[in-house]
Amino acid sequence: MILSGNFSFLINLTIFFILIAIVSSLYEDQVGKFDWRQQYIGKVKFAYIDPAIGGSQKFIVATEENVLACLSVRTGSIIWRQVLETGDTGVIDAVSEEGDLITISGGGQFIRSWDTNTGVLLWETSFPNAPSNDALLYFQISSATKEIIRIEMLPMQHTKVSVYSYTRGSLKTSNIISSPWFDKSSNCSFISSNFFVCIESNKKSLQLLSIKDSGAFIPVTLGSLGIEVAQNIKEVKAVALPYQGSSDKPLMALQLEDSGMLLQIHPPGIKLVKVLPSISKITSTLVDDKLVMFTLVQSGNIYRIKALDVESKKELENLDGTFSLSEEHGDLELFFILPYIRKDHGVSYKMLLLFEDHSVLVIHQQGRLVWTREEALSNIVSSEILDLPLSDTDANIEQEFGQPDANPLAMFLNRLKSQVYLLQSYLLHVLVGFKGDSDHVGVDKKSLTRDTFGLHKIIVVITKPGKAFGIDNLSGLIIWSHFEKNLSPFNLKEKPYFPLFVQRTTAHFPYPPVCTAVGRHARTRQSRIYSFDPITGVTIESEILPYTVIQVMPVGTLSYYLREILLLDSDLRVHVYPESHDISRHKNSHFMFIAEPASGTLIGYSLVADQTNSLKAVEAWKMKLPQPIINVATKRPSEHVHSQGRVMGDRSVLYKYLNPNLAAVFTEGNDSIQKTFCNIYLIDIISGLVVYSASHKRCKSPIHVVHSENWIIYSYYNDKSRRIEVSSIELFEGKYQSNTTAFSSFAPPPLPLVEHQTFIFPSSILTMADTVTERGMTNKHLLMALPSGGILELPKTFLDPRRPITPLPEHREEGLIPYIPELPIMSEGIVNYNQSVSRVRDIVTAPSGLESTCLVFVHGLDLFYTRITPSKTFDILKDDFDHYLISVVLLGLVALSYTTKRLAARKTLRAAWK
Repeated sequence: MILSGNFSFLINLTIFFILIAIVSSLYEDQVGKFDWRQQYIGKVKFAYIDPAIGGSQKFIVATEENVLACLSVRTGSIIWRQVLETGDTGVIDAVSEEGDLITISGGGQFIRSWDTNTGVLLWETSFPNAPSNDALLYFQISSATKEIIRIEMLPMQHTKVSVYSYTRGSLKTSNIISSPWFDKSSNCSFISSNFFVCIESNKKSLQLLSIKDSGAFIPVTLGSLGIEVAQNIKEVKAVALPYQGSSDKPLMALQLEDSGMLLQIHPPGIKLVKVLPSISKITSTLVDDKLVMFTLVQSGNIYRIKALDVESKKELENLDGTFSLSEEHGDLELFFILPYIRKDHGVSYKMLLLFEDHSVLVIHQQGRLVWTREEALSNIVSSEILDLPLSDTDANIEQEFGQPDANPLAMFLNRLKSQVYLLQSYLLHVLVGFKGDSDHVGVDKKSLTRDTFGLHKIIVVITKPGKAFGIDNLSGLIIWSHFEKNLSPFNLKEKPYFPLFVQRTTAHFPYPPVCTAVGRHARTRQSRIYSFDPITGVTIESEILPYTVIQVMPVGTLSYYLREILLLDSDLRVHVYPESHDISRHKNSHFMFIAEPASGTLIGYSLVADQTNSLKAVEAWKMKLPQPIINVATKRPSEHVHSQGRVMGDRSVLYKYLNPNLAAVFTEGNDSIQKTFCNIYLIDIISGLVVYSASHKRCKSPIHVVHSENWIIYSYYNDKSRRIEVSSIELFEGKYQSNTTAFSSFAPPPLPLVEHQTFIFPSSILTMADTVTERGMTNKHLLMALPSGGILELPKTFLDPRRPITPLPEHREEGLIPYIPELPIMSEGIVNYNQSVSRVRDIVTAPSGLESTCLVFVHGLDLFYTRITPSKTFDILKDDFDHYLISVVLLGLVALSYTTKRLAARKTLRAAWK
């Protein structure tokens, strides 16, 4: 028995040691210390609110980012989230309104059922037949009959109705119904699972279709209902009133610009039930098993909610509500009612509001704002990381020493004022510290000041709906936000593009910083310019430009440290912003270039003055590439290059080819046997000189590029080997440098020596960026966003194209590692550890005041911020540095030196008396 007990103990001990794995992890106190993550869902397009579940404190939404999520009614936090496929296959077309949670994606390609409590996928199926590519699709999910109705409408042709039972797996397809009146401007929607209504583009008649009969559309003019429609009316919309079951005579609402009508379908026609004057939005829900319609009336910033019992046509004054909001959110697009039972067994509700700026708000019936979600942050287009302004103390010192012409007496008085102010600030700080109160006036202002090491900054972002944000980089809190109505980005190869420039930083006290974004009007597509203060968010200027902008370029500073922006219009005329500045000084000194992706054309322009002393772009060179352009990458304008050369193993210097005007242009096409290939061209955009070119067979986009100093690193998909490859190019002038002072594209050095090598990467890449520091002394690392949600920090050494296959002593002396085709994904290189970031679109890096530290901001569907040290923290002490021990040692050394000095003096005195 003793032996068997010892044997079992040894077996358990062996299993215990086998299960132990060596892992790399963080200490508990390091998590969230220098980083933060924020999760978002995107712009809401559908909401699943089942009134049958009374008192539910959560609701489910589907968004334009192909995300299905459950939110808490009390806090707005995400209870669970499912990120579906990207592209057209993941677009959520419909969500059930009650009963089982069913979603339809990709035009019926995915029909899914979800658990409302956990978000777990229960089952998945698809429509048996695929819809036509040119058809507009409409879906209705009937929870009562367990059926899905799909209507395909071809403009100016016909309509096809398909009824699919997802329990029996059977499909019923009707005959083709003629609909020559239908075009893409027609407004169509399901009223119930039995009726489908379309409003013609002339907005004067309806077309009613019975799903059961599927015979033909029944025309109903608005005039026959007693509705007079103006000639220039902009909106007529049919609104379904859900939760009516399978009624054969369902109710619907008709919403006009400033009024509405309650209608009831009486086959084969429609009957007017009640006129609803002065309303802007309509919705309905079940309250105590009664269908209640809620109408919203907007008057300026005041919103009034009216409730109407649909069955008795009586107004329910106990459910009326009023609230007010600022205009920062734009127009209200949708609103839903979230009813609940109060503690006194009465009925109340909260309102779910969806605005034009993608924000989601929940407001109580009494008008109290419960919470807000800024979902525009899931669609960031451009971002910049800026220094915060100086504190009041530092500003006074700057002002004191910023007056070189002041007389000594005035400077002495300023110094006395500064000292008095410093004393007041110190006493106030001590007093607040004794009271333990950290919420006094001045704390908020103090928190937005520059720190000693430049680690505290502000992140300024511009989002797709035109909303700008200022975010604190240490906490992730939104400092300010501003919605610029009708401001939208440019579309560059179907991707949004918002040129954002920092015209003046916070380094030029007392002048305020200035940021400027160039976009276009959301409706008229005219070019727009939006200038604002990045610290406070105050709008400086917002105007519509009288010309169409095709290229923008920042240039040098002039007066008041303000950097100018050159704008090239479609007539090849050059404009300067601010317009008050003199534009003639830019002639013959600046050059611009544009790329036409579809035609593969690159054109370089020089700026010359015409007879009216205005600038015009004149073509300097033109290049027609044989394939369409898919990517253009230039260098970072503010990049610092610390070393002009690279020290070899034999102590010679290999000088870098540092051309600030070099651009990497990528093209993609098909060869003679219809196999894809990619070309890369390194082109001097001033002279049009092709410095280097290379071709990759069986290469496919997307191509992600990092262009810095004298090297270019890019990734692509190898269709033949079915893998991701990363290619690295480095350019060198040679052992001698042609020009040590300045680089000129008109007198360039000889063509560079090119080192080009390709590596295998074990995962696909969403985007790439490089680290940047204040002086460029720190080693370069690459940041790669992986589809798994990790952000990989990979040293540039692994991507050195000079890695030798057979290392020699001089290679070891230089620090080159042997060439291995596979690049590693090291677990300790994932900078966001287990905080996955979904659908990363861009990685923004910025230097800090410490040369060792780089600030990283990652944005996509989620936001993530951290700081990284590519060469470790060589310029600061570690967090666990023992200050007490070093203080004791120093005090001991001081005491010991003083004692030794006394003993030595006494010994010398005794020796003198002998």
